[in-house]
Amino acid sequence: MSQTSTPITATPGAPLVTPRRKSQSKGFFTNGIVQFFSSKLNVVALVIFVIITVICYSSGWISDNIIHQNRDDIDFNLLTQGLQPPVGPGVGGHMLGTDELGRDLLVRVLYGGQVSLSVGLLAALFSVLLGTTLGLVSGYFGGKIDDAVNALVQIIFNVPSLFLLIILSLFFSPDILSLSIIIGVLSWPGGTRQIRGQVLSLRNREYVDAARVMGASNFRILFRHILPNIISTMLVVAGFDVVSAMLTESGLSYLGFGISIPIPSWGNMLSGSQLYITGAPWMVYAPALAFFITVLCVYLIADGLRDAFDPRLRER
Repeated sequence: MSQTSTPITATPGAPLVTPRRKSQSKGFFTNGIVQFFSSKLNVVALVIFVIITVICYSSGWISDNIIHQNRDDIDFNLLTQGLQPPVGPGVGGHMLGTDELGRDLLVRVLYGGQVSLSVGLLAALFSVLLGTTLGLVSGYFGGKIDDAVNALVQIIFNVPSLFLLIILSLFFSPDILSLSIIIGVLSWPGGTRQIRGQVLSLRNREYVDAARVMGASNFRILFRHILPNIISTMLVVAGFDVVSAMLTESGLSYLGFGISIPIPSWGNMLSGSQLYITGAPWMVYAPALAFFITVLCVYLIADGLRDAFDPRLRER
């Protein structure tokens, strides 16, 4: 230590943490949240996404008490009136029309949104938890642990995920939970590599070295000093993982290996309506528009959270 450095005085028994540093640590998340809500675009995207999520997860109550149509109910009154499904919006009391079997399209879109959002959110949760944990451990400890994690990442990257999902679908009919776990387990390596790279650049910073000198454990260093600096990356990765999982489910549904019919999802609704794009375009527009708005909102929210929680951007 230099002879010109100013010694830190402390009363006996007092912790060697200044009040300013403690308040900064406690206020990190609060300041990030305030920064996020200071942008009108972030607020609008969050509000729209919350509305879509609440409506989709309330699909059972809405269908029973407002629309008075169940998910798989076929409207035989259309046949008695000489109408051949699919019928257009507003016909027979169906706000968005019906599908080719005479089922209310609005109810199907709401239930499909619940399924697609569940797959996206659950897959992102599994992917971020696994990817963040392995990225932190790999980047911080290095050595054989880093080699093992990198080897596992390369194995997952070299496995064609789509074909593996198709093969797994041949052995069992995937439901929401199993499909989410499989997609999440196959999509964590990208986030792990990003987080590992950031941890490698952070583990030798001055404040990390100071924490080691003060006797902080590896667990405390990882979750108190390193994790807050990679939250922005985690949030962006989570946003991309939500969208990626929803797109993956849609692709599997297009190939006939996604969520099993008659359970609707935005993916299998789009794949099942491609033959009616000219004769009954509302069957395509309704789930496609819901999918597009949801994906756009997720991207905007993830980008806003990155800007709000990135210390480098907040210092400018």
